[in-house]
Amino acid sequence: MLPFLMLATDPGRFLHSPLGVQLVTYFPQLDTDALIITAGLFAVAMMMLANAASLLAEVMRARYAHGLGHWLQLRLVRHVLSQPYAYHLRRNSSVLTKTIVNDVDRFTHRIVFPLYDVFCCVSTSFFLLVALFVLEPWAAPLAIFALGSYYGLVFRVLRRRRQEVSQRMNAAMQGQFFVLGQLFSSLKMILTRHCEAFFAKRFEQSSSAYASAATRIPVYSSGPKYLLEPVAFGALMVWIIVEIAAGNDVMRVLPAAGMVAMACYRLLPSLQLLYGRLVVLTSMRHAVDEIVAELRSAARAAPPATSQPTSERSLSWQRTLELVDVTFAYPNATTSALRQLNLQICKGEFAGLVGATGSGKSTAADILLGLLEADEGQVRLDGRPLGRDDMPAWRERIGYVPQKVVLLDTTIEENIAFGLPREAIDPERVREAARVAQMLEFIEGHLPHGFQTPAGECGAFLSGGQQQRIGLARALYFKPELLVLDEATSALDNDTVARVIEAIRSNLDGVTILAIAHRLNTVRGCDTIFYMHGGVIESQGHFDELTARCPGFRRLAQLGEATQEAA
Repeated sequence: MLPFLMLATDPGRFLHSPLGVQLVTYFPQLDTDALIITAGLFAVAMMMLANAASLLAEVMRARYAHGLGHWLQLRLVRHVLSQPYAYHLRRNSSVLTKTIVNDVDRFTHRIVFPLYDVFCCVSTSFFLLVALFVLEPWAAPLAIFALGSYYGLVFRVLRRRRQEVSQRMNAAMQGQFFVLGQLFSSLKMILTRHCEAFFAKRFEQSSSAYASAATRIPVYSSGPKYLLEPVAFGALMVWIIVEIAAGNDVMRVLPAAGMVAMACYRLLPSLQLLYGRLVVLTSMRHAVDEIVAELRSAARAAPPATSQPTSERSLSWQRTLELVDVTFAYPNATTSALRQLNLQICKGEFAGLVGATGSGKSTAADILLGLLEADEGQVRLDGRPLGRDDMPAWRERIGYVPQKVVLLDTTIEENIAFGLPREAIDPERVREAARVAQMLEFIEGHLPHGFQTPAGECGAFLSGGQQQRIGLARALYFKPELLVLDEATSALDNDTVARVIEAIRSNLDGVTILAIAHRLNTVRGCDTIFYMHGGVIESQGHFDELTARCPGFRRLAQLGEATQEAA
């Protein structure tokens, strides 16, 4: 706009310049008015072109940065999902959530975007230096040396403080996610115990620590500018005063001082922005460290099973499923959860696995499911060892119902057909699974929208027994060959348990059931009951046989009868 205004003010000066003379030679009909109009249109066109280029650059920057963030999040999620179950036992889910969501977002906005600004600042400073060097060869090097030395010294002096801020922000953010994870997973207990203030205080501590650390970043990034401006202006004043005191002509000093001041004035915004972005980059280093650490941790973990399942023929199950001399210890545990465990389940039978708390029942089930890998021993199918590469195909044949069923905040139908897109769900199959799980009458008769009724967050709109039966229907929907019930009927009454087991055995021909239970009424009708103690199978047989010959099982049976009578 400035050249256009100068031209409009004094068009004759332009017309008599070398460029104007040459332009008139090519366009002799160009008069003053036409020249001003053309120059105005040209200025507007150039402004529109410049703005379009700037907008395109912003779009490209945003597209690249957010695309990179999406790629990182997806890669982290896939890394986490590809790791064995034992990996997740060692990690806190809140910390993983923070890394995938918060750290990647901060990396995108506090690392990638500032890097773009750094590139722009370096480019702008370079062209400014070239222009200043052409206009005043000695002023440009002096300005860049003075300003560069100042910012470089400040950046180095504050390095340790920036690292401290980064570490404090990371620790505080982890604390926030950790407390929130505990808060929402224990909300019912918190409200019952009326200890809201305790958790609010814990969150306040982490939030306050983060806010305190974050407020230092603008001080470190902008503080040097506010210190530099009066110092630089004061230095120029001292220079002029010294020249005057020495008896030199001040008019001879002013042009040089003005040129230095102009050079500093032009360079200062770019250098300040460059310095500020570098401060933000180094202060947000924890976001990069967390992402890199998670990727490295996943890479160091046990290699995941191949995504290519073995053929159906190679995993044919006709006779037995076995655990042979299986030993397993959890990380950092002083004793083994399983010790040379041997267990054999025949195809089509109803087997029970019982024992006191801590006897190793759920661990044995997790190894059968392929979630945990035995330290020693094997899982065998019809005498054939199941390797790591067999586990994806083997798990497709298993239905698993835990004691605590996790329901998604979506419809009952989608919770039963867990993991399937809406268009792939078979409504009749969902209905049949609900019928076998003794849940059909309740869903169609009591829920306002039937199978399309939302379950609420973590099944908040359903009772514990209803949640367990939804979990059972979920397992039955996929028509498993092996159904593992890990305390999956603990919230059901004895009559409902009996009807559920009878419905499963009647409707799923050939299904093998492994019921893990404390309540012995659940396993009273089992073909074989395995009694575990101290990580081994201490005894096995029918209910009456174990009651007669196994003291530990007899004690559990007596306690169960006493509890039932008391109820």
